[in-house]
Amino acid sequence: IKMDSNEQQKITTNEEVDLKNSQNYSSFEQQTEPKILNSKEKTLFEDKVRIIYWIELVIAILAFSSGASALRALLLVYEPDGPIQSPPPPPFLRGGWRQGILSLILLPLFCIQWIFSSTDEKIQFFKLKTILNLIACGILIGLHFAFWIWSLDATSMSHSLIFVCCCPVIFVIILWLLTIKLPIINNSVSYYISFDDKIQLPTISEIIGAIFGFVGLIITAVDLNTDFETDAFDNNPTAIGDLSALAGALCMVIYMFAAVSIRQWMPVFFFSYPVNLVSCFVLYFLSYIKEDTQILSTNSLGFFGFIEIPAFWYILFLAFVPGFLGHIVISHIIKHIDAFVISIFVTLEPIIGTLIAWILGYSMIPSIWTILGGLLTFVSTIWVTYSSEKRRQQSKTIF
Repeated sequence: IKMDSNEQQKITTNEEVDLKNSQNYSSFEQQTEPKILNSKEKTLFEDKVRIIYWIELVIAILAFSSGASALRALLLVYEPDGPIQSPPPPPFLRGGWRQGILSLILLPLFCIQWIFSSTDEKIQFFKLKTILNLIACGILIGLHFAFWIWSLDATSMSHSLIFVCCCPVIFVIILWLLTIKLPIINNSVSYYISFDDKIQLPTISEIIGAIFGFVGLIITAVDLNTDFETDAFDNNPTAIGDLSALAGALCMVIYMFAAVSIRQWMPVFFFSYPVNLVSCFVLYFLSYIKEDTQILSTNSLGFFGFIEIPAFWYILFLAFVPGFLGHIVISHIIKHIDAFVISIFVTLEPIIGTLIAWILGYSMIPSIWTILGGLLTFVSTIWVTYSSEKRRQQSKTIF
């Protein structure tokens, strides 16, 4: 087929245009292609992000540790020369105020997460097993705060924090009771967790750590009922107060066992909102039957007494800082910082909490027995945490 010169020139021109467009597109791709970081730039970026996570961890631990001091500071509002001339609110009621405000903070976040959640998650949320599990977790959290806040009124702050934060030590004992399959214990909780493939018998290292932890608690209790000459807004150590804090730690450990089966799939606010709401009702119920509080009253002995100023600001601080900021930040950074490292930082709460309270004048300087026993319990808690994490990594179990 023969083509005239005009046709040949037209084809050549089209080819040149296509080539030019191709070059322009290639240039455009190079301009719009995302920049690939070299290894040095990538390392610097990851280091900056990791620093942010570590800052969040420090903020969360400080938030946790400030709770005891804030609860003590709240009582100063009701002192005879304080701004509110009313009897001080009892411990269960103070806990109900805290959990009630925290539930209000979590409600909009729960609604937003509900809107963007999947249909499967919503269906799973309304299953009877899930509802019973959430109620059980809420009751346990409510009892945890009831025992702990009551202990703050009954014993010294350092004792209260040491005993309530010995959860890893108690955890090993509960784990041992579950693995030896005592019928009364195993049958009562097997509805929630199939233990055979998820937990193992604690190692000798864990058991030794737990024993030393209890020895530390016994040493701490040596100074019970000792009188201290101090101007601090604190109580003398008592056996009943220490036992109450220990009961609070036990409730927290059982809560951990009950929560694990649904926290593996449930979004954070799906879990935290109903659990905290149930705990609020538990504390209000205990307050009503044990402290003779009034349901519709807005005074210091009423369910809505937190609306009084300046008590409201203390309750808001308790709900937002230790309650919301501490727990939510931990839930966020656990994906970026090893859980074992976070556990070690959490065990610092008795030390940091007592230090904060002492600086603010809400706690006395601990006695030598409290310091020695607290240090032994602290070291044992770290050792148990380390041994448990090592066993879980080797056995691929959740406990």
